[in-house]
Parts: sequence; structure tokens; C-alpha cells
Amino acid sequence: MVFSTVPTPSDAPETDPEDPAHDPLIKQFLQTFLPEFMEGFYPDVAARLDFSAVQWLDKESFPDPPGGEVRIADLVAQVRTKDGEPEIVLLHIEPQRTRRKNFAERMFEYWFLLRRRHKAAVFPVALYLTPGAGGIVTEKYEVELFGKTQLTFEYHALGIPDLLEADYAGSDNPAVLAFRALMREHKRYSRAKPRDRVARVLGLLTAPAALRMDENRRTYLIALVEKYLPLTEPERGELERRLEGTGGKIVEQIMTYYERRGYDKGVTQGEARGEVKGIRRSILKLLEKRFGVVPSSVRDRVEAMSNLEELDAMLDQVSSAATLNDLGLAPA
Repeated sequence: MVFSTVPTPSDAPETDPEDPAHDPLIKQFLQTFLPEFMEGFYPDVAARLDFSAVQWLDKESFPDPPGGEVRIADLVAQVRTKDGEPEIVLLHIEPQRTRRKNFAERMFEYWFLLRRRHKAAVFPVALYLTPGAGGIVTEKYEVELFGKTQLTFEYHALGIPDLLEADYAGSDNPAVLAFRALMREHKRYSRAKPRDRVARVLGLLTAPAALRMDENRRTYLIALVEKYLPLTEPERGELERRLEGTGGKIVEQIMTYYERRGYDKGVTQGEARGEVKGIRRSILKLLEKRFGVVPSSVRDRVEAMSNLEELDAMLDQVSSAATLNDLGLAPA
């Protein structure tokens, strides 16, 4: 008989099409901030690893022939140890939105298959993005036969939504900063009124650690905060009002991202007929923020554009353009 300490419902699906395992954002974030992620949540382990030459193993897939499913380990990084004679350790991180059936068994299988294939030690982490894991814990997979335990396998589990944000408020770790957006605000989930969401988003995006990041890394921070603390349209407007007058490229980067996300969400909600008009409006609004008053000749040229691909490309380029000429919009 097979027993697992992971509390999964009996009708849980084998696969979840909306699971973050299929979401490139969480993968890219962890690949970008792996040292910070380990230092923030597993500091004792991180202190023993050398992150100067991390090698990501691409598409660690394990077919189960004949006719069986192909299992793919989400994130596997090859890292060397610092202690004594350096050896290779594989960091295996498996992000999960839902508590999937037989997940503990899968974690054991991944551990075994990775160890057998690479002849290296494996440090496995299940990264849960919904409540229920209990915070930073270990989970166990056991196999018993005739009342005797044949196998016990333990792996690390990190339930971000079970962590209390206040416990990490003083952290200057950028990975912790991003995941604070998913942490709970109160000791009890049932506390009635969450505090000002806009203020919470602002606090994360303008924290000292965020201000020190380069633009590329900050993009991942903004994206993750927006994903786990999404703002409504009125809240995005309030965010814009609170940022007005503060200036700087960082503020422009934040506003450009939220402007674009607001547009994208509007389109997915069925505003396809106003798609061209919506992009034009967003471009003109961002041009005003970046360059001040937009000359009428430039405004007319933007209003005359109707090609979606061209408009979409221009929208992406506004935040990095130094002049209107860089966008092909030199005033007449």
C-alpha cells in the first residue's frame, strides 16, 4: 500500500492545465532569482552552495513507455557546493497551484530519476502557491507492505500563502519581496478587511531592494506582484495618481507595465472591437507621461495608425525611447 502525507482530495486531477508549472513567468522568475530565493527561504542550504556558475538543465523529461505519460521536472538547476571537495547538487523546484493527486509520489519519482540520471545529490522543493501546506515544512512519501514500512522519502515544501508577510517585512531580499505579494497579511485568514491594496503594491514596488534592481530584474518583480496582487481598474487609476509627480525611470517602468496590463485585460474581457482605439489611447497617454505635451502632428499620426502589430510594437517601445524620433514620430 502507498501512503502520502500530502492531503490531496480523492478526486484531484492528475494534471492541472492552469498550474504554474505551465506558467513561464514563475519559471523565469526563479531562474533569475535562484540565489535570492534559496537565501530567503533556505538560508542554511544557500550558504553551502556556489551560485557563481549555475547550470539549468533543460527539459528534464522522463518517459514511461510503453504508452505511458512523459513526466517533466519543472526547474532543475545544477549547482556546486562550497564545503570541502566541491560536488554537484541538483536543485529541483516544482511550483504547484493545486494539491494534485499522487503528488508526493511524483516528487519521489523525480528525485530518484534525477539522481539516477545525473549521479548527483538532489535537493527537492515543492513550491505551493495556494494555502494549505503550512509554510516552510517537509512532506513525506511512504510505501508500506504488510504493515511494514519499505520506503520513507522526505522533501521540502514551501507554502508561500501560509507565510505571514509581517515576518518578512524587514527582508531586503528581492525574491522574498516579490513573494510577499502572495503571503497573508494577518495571523488568521478570516480577518475581515485587507489594508489598502494600492499602498501594499506601492510598498513592494518602491522598496529599497526594488529600487536597486536593474530594469530587467525589476520587470519580473513588477510582473509577479501584479500577478499575485492584481489591481482593479479603479485601483490602477489610484496607483497612477499616487505615482504622479514622483518621476524617474522606475516610476515610468511601473506605469508602463500597468498601463499595458490594463489594456490586455480589457481586451480579454471582450473589448476586441475597441482594440486599435485602446492601443492608440495607451500610446498617447504614455507619450504624455514621458515627453510632456504631445504635438498635434504626432497625435494625428498615432490616431491614423490602424495596423495592430505596428501599434503593439510601438506600445512596447515607448518606455525605452529617448526621443519621439526613436519611435519614428518626429514632429512635423
